[in-house]
Amino acid sequence: MPATPTRIRYLIVLVALLAAVLLYLERVCVSVADVYIREDLRIGKMQMDAAFGAFFIAYALAQVPSGWLSQRYGPRAMMTLYLFGWSVFGVFIALAQDFWTLFAARFLLGLSQAGAYPTAALLIKRWVPDRRRGLASGVVSFGGRAGGAGANWLTGILIVAFVPISTPATITPANVLNSTLFGVQALDTTAGPLSPVREAVRERLIASDPTQDQMAGMAVSGGALRMFAMSPEQIAVAVNDQVRTPWSMGTGVADGVRLASDGRAIQNKPPGERTEQESERLNRLVIEKTFPGAIRQLHVGGWRPTLMLYGLLGILVGGIFWVIARDWPRNHPWANADEVAFIEAGQSQASQTAGTNAIPWRELIASRNQW
Repeated sequence: MPATPTRIRYLIVLVALLAAVLLYLERVCVSVADVYIREDLRIGKMQMDAAFGAFFIAYALAQVPSGWLSQRYGPRAMMTLYLFGWSVFGVFIALAQDFWTLFAARFLLGLSQAGAYPTAALLIKRWVPDRRRGLASGVVSFGGRAGGAGANWLTGILIVAFVPISTPATITPANVLNSTLFGVQALDTTAGPLSPVREAVRERLIASDPTQDQMAGMAVSGGALRMFAMSPEQIAVAVNDQVRTPWSMGTGVADGVRLASDGRAIQNKPPGERTEQESERLNRLVIEKTFPGAIRQLHVGGWRPTLMLYGLLGILVGGIFWVIARDWPRNHPWANADEVAFIEAGQSQASQTAGTNAIPWRELIASRNQW
């Protein structure tokens, strides 16, 4: 009686799917954390765009060489190496201290991710019968799209979760990103009526330095906003005074302010049921939104552990891939002879050969499609 073919081929597609999910999760999460990274590293949007571009330059340059390496050394070893590589470089992004370390980590991330889809395609070519190859490739591609979509949702949740309610809501002078911008936003009355938040902070600043009131009346001169002389220490005192004051419990103060999930949860609680920490966090979050770009956001503290978690998860998936995957069905200890026969019977001869180890440089250079 013939044995029933094992189904290891489905397991191979599953681990390729997991790799694709991690590929896009690691790639997209930086976009979600963009503003927090810029505030933490004190870099501008142009520098951040350059770091994003570094990934795609490296990704484009390494596509063909990385695919050839998988053909030469086998998809199991190379996909594991790529997974470990992009996960480690994802951790490097989480450890970045300035623009250049961020740029280098993004470039290396692009190099290590470039071979993922060519390698997955080679693995599917060897493990899936021809008539099911399109479906298997679609499943792996779906994994990438799911990872990209999930990154937008999951990264935001994790960034907030990694800044617990016990985190102090007050600021230090180092948290002031742009004292001039804050002064303009707080004191300039020529742009229209002040919101309750701006009015409260403005009154505190004027109380600490009455000359600010006179300077505020000169906000616009010759069509340009004048520079308000204000130290980070003054700003920290004024902001912290309002963070510790339950002014935001007033009706309508935070209306129209788009808050993160933790802020919305506190805002939905009756004022009398909020703890002191919750009240201070809500105040801080509202102030941040009222003075965008001037004060470092409280949730800046969540982007590094989030990216670190993704990197560690990728290393785990790399280990799983190494344990489960094999270059060929006939080399897998879990696949019985009937499954190997089933797979090979459904494949063309080309699918069952290792291919050439030589790089067709002439054809590549002469190919308009390749360029």
